[in-house]
This record gives sequence, C-alpha cells and structure tokens, in this order.
Amino acid sequence: MLIVKAIVNFIVKSIIMKNLLTAFALLATLSATAQTEKTVKLNDTTQLTYDVASDGKTKEGTYAIKNLKNKGLWVQGHYKADERNGTWYFFNAQNQLTMRYNFDQKKLLYVNDADLKDVSINILNGDADMQKNASAPLPLCPIDYFVALASSKIYAMNVDAGNIDAEITAYVSADGTAKYTVSYKTANGKVEKQKFNINDTKFNVQWLPSTYKDKPVDAEFVVYTSIKANGEGWRRNKWNN
Repeated sequence: MLIVKAIVNFIVKSIIMKNLLTAFALLATLSATAQTEKTVKLNDTTQLTYDVASDGKTKEGTYAIKNLKNKGLWVQGHYKADERNGTWYFFNAQNQLTMRYNFDQKKLLYVNDADLKDVSINILNGDADMQKNASAPLPLCPIDYFVALASSKIYAMNVDAGNIDAEITAYVSADGTAKYTVSYKTANGKVEKQKFNINDTKFNVQWLPSTYKDKPVDAEFVVYTSIKANGEGWRRNKWNN
C-alpha cells in the first residue's frame, strides 16, 4: 500500500512539475515576443501607430498611418521581423480603399483606377507594343499620400504665394528604385525643375516597377497637381478637381 501511495505521489509531483515547466516556457515565449505600441505624430493631420518587439526597435505586429483629418486611415498593414508581410491596405483622402497588396505573394490584389486620374505613365524604352501594353509603375501607398509626402520635401524658388501647378515625377527603374523631380513655373513664367528625395525612416515608399511580358522595365510615373506655396517654400498639397 505504501509503495502504491509513493508511486501516486511521484506521478502527481511529476504532473505539477511538468505543468510548471510548461508555464515557465510559455511565459518565456510571451516575454520574448512581447510587443510595445508606439505612436508618432508625423504632422498636424497624420499619425503613425506601430508595434515593436521587446528590443524596442524591430517592427513586429500592426502598423497604421492614421488620417487625423477624417479619423480614417492612409495605410494599414503588418510587420514581421522588421519586414512587411501579409496583405496591406491603402486608403485615399476620402478614406476609400485605393489599393491592396500582398507582400508574401508579391502580388497586387486591387487598385482603384479612379485614383490615377491625375497620373500619366511614360515607358522609357521599347517599341510601340511595349509603350501600349506595359503595366503602370505604382507606389505602394495612396497616390495622394505620396504627393503630400513629396510636397513636404520640395522647396520653392522664385515663386509667388498661391497655388502652383506642378508635375511630380518618379523615375522608377526596373529594379524598383525611384528618383524624383518636380517641375513648376516660376514668377516670371520660366519652368524650373528640381530633384528631391522622400526617404522617410517612418514610412519608406516602395514601388512596383512597370512590367512588359512579365519583365520589369524602366518607366516614369507623373502626377499633375497643385501645391500651395508662400515665400518660405512649399506647403500643403491640393488636388485639382
């Protein structure tokens, strides 16, 4: 009888110890993957909210750029080990879905053509068939957010106060890298062109290059817009209606 009781006690202690070890392992896992939400106000109308891992730096979890002007969103997606993954959603200034892209599949799932009404595409090389049938290069962000971001990086020269008609051009190479210029008229009617960059540590604009018969090609993505300026430089973006 004493032997049986000892065996039962041993089994019970083993179960308790196993459960404790399991609990400790679970706690260790949760601690290692603990996430902290960070909030950054990018400007008066835009706020970034994102999760980071326990190291306080690595993006891990949800990521959203909020449009404070209409209490909506510009961008919503997910990070894993500092890389974008899964399906990301992009919204225009009216908080309407403008694009969906899956980073795992590297596939564009949806794009609202109406948001490309102020855009033209120029294929830089190739024959007439390529010029006609190549796909458009696209920024993986809302078009109007791209223009607002670009406008914030542009400085004005010899420009009177008021709205300035401008062409913002992204030269998108076959490898997906982009270079940027803006063209606009100065106070004396002369057309000026300047280079700028939109490198942003909070949100890096990635590009889908133009493709022709499943091969990437060089192309230009040109947005026609109106930007408000004063003597100090470029100000808020305004779309032409």
